Amino acid sequence: MKNKLNILLRKGLSTLSLAVFITGLSFNATAGVDPTTAWWNNADFEAYDLGTVLTASTEDPPGTAWSGNHAVRIQEVSSTNSSATGKVLGFALNSGDTFGEASQGGNRSVNKTFTNALSGYVYVKTAFYHATNGTMYQFKNSTGDVIFEFGSNNSNNANNALWFTGKTTADVALGNRAKWSDVEFLLDINPEAPKLLKIILTYNGASKTFTDITLTNGSGINNLTVNNFKGYEAAGFDNTTIGNLIGDQIKDLTGDATLNTIPDQSIGKNYSLTAFAEVMDLTLNIPNPALDIVWSVSDWGTLSADEQALVSITRNSDDHTQAELTVSNAISTDAVITLKAKLGDTELTFQVTLKAPSTEALKADLLIEITTAGALKDAVTDSNPFLTGIKETLSAAIETAQGVYDNQSATLAGVNQTIEDIKAAQATFSTALAPYTAF
Repeated sequence: MKNKLNILLRKGLSTLSLAVFITGLSFNATAGVDPTTAWWNNADFEAYDLGTVLTASTEDPPGTAWSGNHAVRIQEVSSTNSSATGKVLGFALNSGDTFGEASQGGNRSVNKTFTNALSGYVYVKTAFYHATNGTMYQFKNSTGDVIFEFGSNNSNNANNALWFTGKTTADVALGNRAKWSDVEFLLDINPEAPKLLKIILTYNGASKTFTDITLTNGSGINNLTVNNFKGYEAAGFDNTTIGNLIGDQIKDLTGDATLNTIPDQSIGKNYSLTAFAEVMDLTLNIPNPALDIVWSVSDWGTLSADEQALVSITRNSDDHTQAELTVSNAISTDAVITLKAKLGDTELTFQVTLKAPSTEALKADLLIEITTAGALKDAVTDSNPFLTGIKETLSAAIETAQGVYDNQSATLAGVNQTIEDIKAAQATFSTALAPYTAF
């Protein structure tokens, strides 16, 4: 057990330390996730050697049994403790040397908070000890609000100890006090719609799964707090993994399937893909601009060697899920090339037809812009002199573009310029509309 820990207790060269960070060790509970790339590896949480005594945050009144003697001792769990054999990390209160269930009485509490910023999807896997009177593991946001917590009640009755945010002990119906349980869960802490996506609780080999539970206060987790309230001097958790989930694979390469080339002009199209990760049998789309994606043309098709030099694909320097395909001049005949995006062992391809100069092909692009401009104008239904003026300007640009589209003698250069002009008219309209919309 000690040489397989991946969080909270890890085996170093000479010491055992308490820490909250991710290592690349065992990660058997996830599917399709490479822990060396898919989890946020960060050792900025506090770390302590085994045996360290931490001062408790709550003081009893002077003269009580624990006055001035509050502490949590980081230690291995006693093998004689009920259901604790083989567990590794325990907290003993009152500077005790034994992790156990010895009654202390009184109304005392201790807690310890580990702090680091988390956002997006937060994954947690741990084993925890059902200590007395509301031992809780809380995830709090930057303002101290509890986003999610789980723990146990002071009950030795079966099915009457475990609970978590959104579900009572009656809902969970697993376990009693003085036992260990395994928990694995995935939180979406999107501030607008925080949710417990999935949680799996396992007790004595029996498991229960819950999904899609609405949470509150999802403004970003930055604290994990371990609380032990009163009565008995034991709290513990073991083999804990906590981290932000990021995309470790790619899918859904999208973009235009055709690109019309123009003599003496550079034409470009943008292509993009989606980063995703899979955990607990849930596939999640996760924005991750920092992915080291390699873009290339993997197959030139019938494009001649000379004309291949006109084509390039350039990855966006800030967002590697984006790239621009550029053709710097006209090609002599239509050709199909294949774009490739690669991340690790995952490769996606996308075929693009490069078109030789054609007025008809450009007119098809022009018609798309005419339709887009018309929809932009028609979406503004309010009426006042300001709006009437900017709509008339855009209408004039649409009318001009329609005239070029209908002109059987229109030149390639003329159609291309009209495309640029109506795009500019749309941008001008949107810019003028923005302050009105804000007002």
